[in-house]
Amino acid sequence: MHYLSSAAHSARLCHLSKYCIKLNSKKKDNHMTELQKAELKEYLETILDLYSEDEYEEFVEDIVYHYCERKFGVGREESVKTFYELIKEL
Repeated sequence: MHYLSSAAHSARLCHLSKYCIKLNSKKKDNHMTELQKAELKEYLETILDLYSEDEYEEFVEDIVYHYCERKFGVGREESVKTFYELIKEL
């Protein structure tokens, strides 16, 4: 019979927890909440002055995607779609 020390068991559980968290975070491409959209809209108001509309696809889409992924766990498709929805409101 093989026994794990308490420290080894804790280390294994920690590793597995990180693995599970990574698996769960990769699944996210969910819809943004109204609160998240409002926060993104506020963020957009600060960065859109720096770019022309011609530069949106080249630069701003990536900025928005990385912001939404880091801040909300939302994937590229949803974040870019929301970006263009919010542009219409501004």
